[in-house]
Amino acid sequence: MSKTANILVVDDDDFVRASFTNELAAAEYEVATAENGQAALALLAESDFDAALVDIRMPEVDGLTVVREGLKIAPETRMIVITGYASIDTAVEALRYGAYDYLRKPCRSQELLATVARAVENRRLQQEVQLLREDMIDMLVHDLKGPLSIISSAYSVLRDELSALEGGKVARQCLEIAKQGQVRLERLVNTLLEMSRLEAGEPLGEREAVTPLALVRETVSQLKPLADIRDLKLRTEVTSRLPKVRVDRMLMVRVLVNLLDNAIKYSPPEGTVMIGAHHSQADSPAVSFWVRDQGPGIPLEYRERVFEKFTHVPGRQYSGMGLGLAYCRLVVEAHGGRIWVDSPEEGGSIFSLTVPVEEVQDDASGSES
Repeated sequence: MSKTANILVVDDDDFVRASFTNELAAAEYEVATAENGQAALALLAESDFDAALVDIRMPEVDGLTVVREGLKIAPETRMIVITGYASIDTAVEALRYGAYDYLRKPCRSQELLATVARAVENRRLQQEVQLLREDMIDMLVHDLKGPLSIISSAYSVLRDELSALEGGKVARQCLEIAKQGQVRLERLVNTLLEMSRLEAGEPLGEREAVTPLALVRETVSQLKPLADIRDLKLRTEVTSRLPKVRVDRMLMVRVLVNLLDNAIKYSPPEGTVMIGAHHSQADSPAVSFWVRDQGPGIPLEYRERVFEKFTHVPGRQYSGMGLGLAYCRLVVEAHGGRIWVDSPEEGGSIFSLTVPVEEVQDDASGSES
C-alpha cells in the first residue's frame, strides 16, 4: 500500500497530537493537525484527507460534532474516533453517524498504524469500485439508448393498432404498464447523462421563470398513471401566491419526479403520497418543495448518506442503482438550493428542497406558467 496518504490528527492535547504525528510521519504518511474541532472542520473543507483521527472529548466543538459535520464536508474521509474507556458509548454513537472505527486511549503504536492503514485501504478500494461502477454506467447508457428508441417506436405502433380494434382492453392495459417501464428506464438513462454532465462542472441549461404550482402539476401528471397502478392517492398542497423560481425546468421536474417516484415505490398500496410547495422559512427568499410518503422512514444515521451515489439503506428492498437522490442533490445545489430528508415519529419520510427566488415578482400568483 502506498504510504502517501493524508491524515488529519484532531486533539486538544499537545502531547497526543505530537505523539500521533511522529508515529504517522515515521510510517511515511502526510500529517496535518488541528487543536480543536473548529479548526478541524476548516481543514476538512480546505484539503482532502484519507483519514482523520478525532478525539471525542474536546471543548466547544466536540469530536462527535466533528464526525457528524465533517462527513457532510468530506464524506469520503474515514473518521477514526479516539476515546477513553469512560466515553465508549459516545464512540458507538459516532459510529452511528458514520465514523469508520475507534481507538481507545492509550493506544499502542501498532494498533494505531494498523487502524489507519485499514481506513486508508478502505477508501482506496471504494474509489476503485466507484470508478468501475462509473465505467459500467457509461457503457450501460451507451448500450441502452438505441434499444429504448426502438421500444418507444414499437409502443406507438402497437397503441395505434389496438386503438383501431374493438375490445382489447386487457392488451391495452398491459401495453400501458409496459410503457411505464419504458418511461422509467428512459428517466434512468437521462439521469445518468445529466449526472455525468453536472459532475464535469458543465453549467445548467437555459433557466426560465416558472411557478411552483406548474412544476408540481407537471410532476404529478407524469406519475399519476404509476400511482393508479399501485392504488395510491396523490395529494398536492401548494401555498397560494408563491413567487416564481428561475430554474432549468426540465431538470427541476426530473428532481421532483425522482422524489415522487421514490415515494410511490416505498408507500403501501391504498396509501397517500403528498407533494407540495410553500415559502421557505430558513432559506429566504426561497421556495421549498416537499414530498411525503408513508414508507418505513430513514434512520438518522442515513439521512445524509442517502444523497451519496450507490447508497442504500440496509435491510430495505430496492430495485434502483442508488443514484436518484445523488442526482437530485447535484441539480438542487447547481441551482443554489439545498435538499434534505426528515422522518417524523408517526412514520414515513419527508424530502424537502429549496430553490432561491432570484427576483421579487410583482405578480406572485400561484397561477400556472
